Amino acid sequence: MQKNSLPITILFILTTVLLGAAPSRLLACNSMATINIQFKYATSDVSEGAGTFSTPILVTTSDGCPTNHSATVQFATEDITTDGGDHAILLWNGSGSQGLSITIPPGTNSNSEFNTLTSIHGFHVGIYDDAIAESSEEFRAYIVFAQNCTTNGNASHWITILDNDTPAPTPTPTPNPPQRSQIWHYSFAGDLHETPYVGDFNGDMKTDIVTFTHDEPGLVGQAFVALSTGSSFGSSALWSSWFAVGADEKVLIGDFNGDGMDDAATWLAASSRQVYVATSTGSSFSGGSEWSGGIGVGANDVVVAGDVNGDGRADLIDFVRDTDGRVLVALSTGASFAAPVEWTRGFAISTYERPRVADVNGDHIADIITFATDSPAAFGDVYVALSSGTGFGAPTKWHDWFAINPQEEVRFGDLNHDGVQDFLTFLSPQYGDAYTSLSNGSGMGASVRWYENIRVLWTDQVSVGDVNSDGKADVIVFAQSEGRVYVSPAP
Repeated sequence: MQKNSLPITILFILTTVLLGAAPSRLLACNSMATINIQFKYATSDVSEGAGTFSTPILVTTSDGCPTNHSATVQFATEDITTDGGDHAILLWNGSGSQGLSITIPPGTNSNSEFNTLTSIHGFHVGIYDDAIAESSEEFRAYIVFAQNCTTNGNASHWITILDNDTPAPTPTPTPNPPQRSQIWHYSFAGDLHETPYVGDFNGDMKTDIVTFTHDEPGLVGQAFVALSTGSSFGSSALWSSWFAVGADEKVLIGDFNGDGMDDAATWLAASSRQVYVATSTGSSFSGGSEWSGGIGVGANDVVVAGDVNGDGRADLIDFVRDTDGRVLVALSTGASFAAPVEWTRGFAISTYERPRVADVNGDHIADIITFATDSPAAFGDVYVALSSGTGFGAPTKWHDWFAINPQEEVRFGDLNHDGVQDFLTFLSPQYGDAYTSLSNGSGMGASVRWYENIRVLWTDQVSVGDVNSDGKADVIVFAQSEGRVYVSPAP
């Protein structure tokens, strides 16, 4: 996961979806809907001194189009180190003509330096060693690959090139982890109309599971819960017969009335923006009642639940994701939500970003986190703004290479029983891997691969909770295509 330790032999196949096509389909060029680009993350040793280019890295497409079509490459560069020397990157096409060089001033941290190159189904990238013998220097390059094949399309991604003046070590192959193995339920959330979630609905400190049927034929508006026994999930029981009926309603889980049991809320995001809450009795959900007349201001809002003032009640946090980066908070009174109030600005300012809440410093107050993901301006960065109980502090960068793909699912859980929420990201089923990063209260540690593969199919839904009450986060997988629920316990 860390860009400065990616082995030479790893080949990432990155699929960019265009024009609404499904990511798993590869269409002929006369109906262009996807472009598959092979990006080879590599380390390159350059030890010959100034004036020498490294072994070129080939970047190609595999889009079903003939090899005689052309594509335009735009290349923006960023020098991550500040060693005092200039660097250059050379691009050329497969035939060796139309070479293009880009000079990177030392310490440049900008993606404004774009150049173009016409390529025949691919291009090469090489790095130029300057006169200074650095022990480690690193560049990033942002590529926009504009395809000209009947229908134009665009795909983009960063590649990272590491220039070391000492030979790169030979990577040791890491065996693939086993598949998830523990089945905790054999028939739950087996219809794709349903949306499954987790929470402690009876207050016994063990994470339970719930599924909302929405508009599923024959089961409209129902909610089913299966309580955890500590070693499995019990029988599925009907807890509500009319809640979160619309397929576009956003369900939120949290202890909204502060009684120690998680409740269910539904946000009517696409219509009235009202919020209804059904509180838990420990064996059912009460009839839903309106707690908010409206939250959210636009199409880009992300609304989540968390206790941001430490009173034991979950509040609503609205990330507006506009150019001002406003974050609004509607505090819970225990019976309703107060009117939203702005707690900070300049956070999650782009729709590339995926904002979340979690207590990442262990003070029992939820903080705000945003994953920049594939944002060209902050690729792979993670920013955190800690809560004071009355507002959010200035955002600080906690990681610069985590959850880099929008297809990754990010979650939080206490992995080491220290009372602090840690970070998890689940890669797409193409890979199945999951990675974790421990929080130290002011930053994130190294990315570590989870011991089992998690997401195997696109229909798998992933959650995190403590299902056996041992104080450590476990991974719960709703395998909706088969109706089973798997648990991958914390090691």
